[in-house]
Amino acid sequence: VRIWKTNSLLLRVWVNFIRNPDFILDVDNSDNVDACLSGIAQCLVDSCSLADHKLGKDSSKEKLLFNKDVKKLKKDVDEFYELIKRQPAVSEQDFTTEMNDESNKYIGELDKMSALSELWNYCERFSEQISGALNSNPAAQKMRLLQKFENLFEILETESARRPSIAPNVYSP
Repeated sequence: VRIWKTNSLLLRVWVNFIRNPDFILDVDNSDNVDACLSGIAQCLVDSCSLADHKLGKDSSKEKLLFNKDVKKLKKDVDEFYELIKRQPAVSEQDFTTEMNDESNKYIGELDKMSALSELWNYCERFSEQISGALNSNPAAQKMRLLQKFENLFEILETESARRPSIAPNVYSP
């Protein structure tokens, strides 16, 4: 979970903004500023990495410069994820309520059938991995998510056979 959270928020959002401030600000970067921002972004990436980076004679100047900061930030990041781990699990009812509330904000703005088709394609393509992950996760076992996933899979397969209009790849680009 930590790797997923780090990749989804840190790498896809913050590191991208740090390395490319022109995405959100109306600025032109000089080569010097770009190099500095890349060093800062790499420090952030290294701080959230699970790997322990050893310094050597081939280490970049950024890694050498930010080594002390990375060690301190790594501890902060570890504490952050430990706090997340200790949070109580969200109940299925609370999760469903929150998702419904969020979904209702966008009524009429999204193509539900296209989204369902994409989700179906993803689930179909990665069904073994999804099933394996649900089967090995104690929280998922407690909430019977594997059985729910399999039931949903059966319903969608049966429904797509009965009504080809909801079959996969209906909205292929």
